[in-house]
Amino acid sequence: MRFLGVSGPIQFNINTTDRINGSYYFVQNIQSSSNRLNFIPVLKYSEQDHWQEYSEVNKIIWPGNSSILPTGRAKLDGVKLHIGVIESVPFTMISTIRNEFGQNTTKLIGYVPDLIELLQNKMKFIPNIGLISSNQTYASLVQLIEDHVYDIIIGDVTITTTRRGKIDFSNSIFNNSLHIIMRKTSDINFDLFAFMKPLSFKLWLLILGVIIFASILFCLFERENIDPYKEKSIIYLCAMSIWYVFGNLVGYGVDSFHTETPGGRLLTAGLYILCLVLVASYTANLASELTISKTKNVISGINDIKNGKILSNRIGILVGTASEDYYLREISGGNRNYYPLKSRQEMYNSLLNNIIDVSFHDAGVAEYVTNNIYCDLTLIGEGFDQGAFGILIPKQWLYDQDLDVNILSLKELGNLDTLRRKWFQVKKCSDSSETPRAIEIESLSGLFIVFGVICVLSLLLFASYTANLASELTISKRKNVISGINDIKNGKILSNRIGILVVFSRYSWGYYGASIMSIVNVMSAIGWAAVNSITGAQTLRVVFNDSFPITVGIIIIAIITMIISFIGYKWIHIYERYSWIPVFIGYCILAGVGAKYFTNSEMDYFIPCEKKSNFNQKFFDLKSIKMRQFSSDSNQINNQKKLILIDFLPTN
Repeated sequence: MRFLGVSGPIQFNINTTDRINGSYYFVQNIQSSSNRLNFIPVLKYSEQDHWQEYSEVNKIIWPGNSSILPTGRAKLDGVKLHIGVIESVPFTMISTIRNEFGQNTTKLIGYVPDLIELLQNKMKFIPNIGLISSNQTYASLVQLIEDHVYDIIIGDVTITTTRRGKIDFSNSIFNNSLHIIMRKTSDINFDLFAFMKPLSFKLWLLILGVIIFASILFCLFERENIDPYKEKSIIYLCAMSIWYVFGNLVGYGVDSFHTETPGGRLLTAGLYILCLVLVASYTANLASELTISKTKNVISGINDIKNGKILSNRIGILVGTASEDYYLREISGGNRNYYPLKSRQEMYNSLLNNIIDVSFHDAGVAEYVTNNIYCDLTLIGEGFDQGAFGILIPKQWLYDQDLDVNILSLKELGNLDTLRRKWFQVKKCSDSSETPRAIEIESLSGLFIVFGVICVLSLLLFASYTANLASELTISKRKNVISGINDIKNGKILSNRIGILVVFSRYSWGYYGASIMSIVNVMSAIGWAAVNSITGAQTLRVVFNDSFPITVGIIIIAIITMIISFIGYKWIHIYERYSWIPVFIGYCILAGVGAKYFTNSEMDYFIPCEKKSNFNQKFFDLKSIKMRQFSSDSNQINNQKKLILIDFLPTN
């Protein structure tokens, strides 16, 4: 026998009475009637079937005395919400206003307060807004929700996997990405050879080859047809041909050289055509190059940082934010080798004070800051690590569906876009790229340096030319200083003014002896020339802030030295007479600037005498190498009572 009892199903057997199941429950619906409350079973539970619908009664009266199953959700209508907000420009800002009584009061303004107002108007909750302390990091906001300090927190908090494992987020209230923020680079980029960049190096070589080839053709065409040049040397004619080709190639022509042959005229027409295209192309590319150089940055995007173009200790990362997670995950592989930042204000100050070079910033805030507050900062490249901001809510929050539905409604109505335009598309900083700026001296400094070198060379050529003229006039008027060989033997003329010392040494030392001394002298001169050229190139590189190639400096110094060697001994002697003056001034400046770095260290007075004498002997041996090829002449022809220092010191 089997029936349902108060404690569950009951079964009677012949010998025993046993329960079939261990537990049995009902879920009853409370329904109101005219004079009392009725309890109607709607669900039943047993260990065998678990929860099942109670088939005997299927009419349920739901809240609102309705028999229809409700499809709504828990609403925030009339619920008091303790809302936490984060001070972050322009999401939440503190504004001081003066009320009607003349008293200063503070008010929260920005994207978040306006969003709370829109949600309050739709959902009818009662907000209690609290400003979260600025000492709290973004990572610690999660703990505030877990500890029920706030019901919800609204701000520029990125939805991440780590945070979502502890709390929940609402639907997105702001689409976000990370941007690189850095100082604006100067519009003035110093480049010594900026004026040569419009044309490639190969094209410059081709133009040089064209000039030389065309000059040779003009020499061939015009040498026998221009009377003034018939009696001139071939070198002079080639130089005038190069001058003619260069003048026509740059578009200015030459009046002192005229073509008389049909071949020469046709070649000139070809130069005009070449000039027309080259000058136009050079002008257009130079303007483009100078324009691009104004907006050129050190890096172009996140890939440059991943490739190590910026040192890790020059990258500032805000600790406890999504940007730190991205850096550890995508760039450093978990190595915290960045420069840690505790606040956004520290980020801005570190960038402006050149403590760091770049940092990562949320796109919306970064756009507002660079457009309205810190005009010397700028955003670089495209956004990366796309994400979204959401409202922080507890896990399994009763009102999460109501909040999400209303946020989606605001988004569909365009209210969120309106808020974004209101707070993020304002701009107070002027855009330097929109304001035309004149080209600065630094952009074409290399061109003027080249012109300065040309001016110096022209002055040297002019000095050499006038010196030769003066020398010819002096020789023509000069009287004989000596009467014969006996005056030279008696030392009436110093050996270093005889002019035939090499000849004397040839016959005094013999051919092989003089050759050995000549080889030693040449090796010494080449060595010191190499040392001086490298030192001078390094000096030029320092003067131009390491933007000057050392190889170019060596070539320039070598060319200038070679040109000086053609201007005659008179000017070389004048240079050697006064060259100590700028060197002395340079040492004085060096001593004045570096005096604070000098150390008062004691000298070692216990160096053995034999080492000192050995050093002095080697020093004078090296200094006297240049005199060795002339020593026999100087010792034999000069008077033995005459001091050798008279010859040695002026030449050393």
